[in-house]
Amino acid sequence: MQPGTSPQDRFTLVSTYLEAAQAATVLASFPVLIVGCEGESLGHPHGSLTLLSISTPDGSRILLIDVLALRDPNNPSLKPLLALLSSNKVLKVFWDGRTDVLELSLTYGVCVAPVLDLQVAEVVHRSKWQSKDRHLRALAEKTFKSIRNEVLANPAVFDGIYPLIGLDGCLRY
Repeated sequence: MQPGTSPQDRFTLVSTYLEAAQAATVLASFPVLIVGCEGESLGHPHGSLTLLSISTPDGSRILLIDVLALRDPNNPSLKPLLALLSSNKVLKVFWDGRTDVLELSLTYGVCVAPVLDLQVAEVVHRSKWQSKDRHLRALAEKTFKSIRNEVLANPAVFDGIYPLIGLDGCLRY
């Protein structure tokens, strides 16, 4: 699991319990990890987590963990990786991590903490610098189109409500 020189060598597929233990060893030295989850209907009653990606902050190592191959939360070789996800000494950074954290809890019984959700941070940041007029126009034109007139007529009702934007939109913003 040593990093190579080509960009492809930054990615490692983790599909065995032994590889999961090795992945935990590689990641354990980082105080911050970037985490993302993929799957079917995440956050819904019959949703299924299928892929967990964990990256170092600089992107030099990106581990793609095959959750379908590593379903047993009691496997001793998986314990170090799960412990890392719940370690108070490692900050886990997500973009819109609500369903990701839920699915990690449902799949592995792990309480992911501490967490920094960059989508929440973006909304808080935007709420501090975006003018009220610009904010209301964005709500009326993009988020609440069907009640546009009410948004503009009763701005106090919508105070503190901010539309979520995707990661691509945030980068453009």
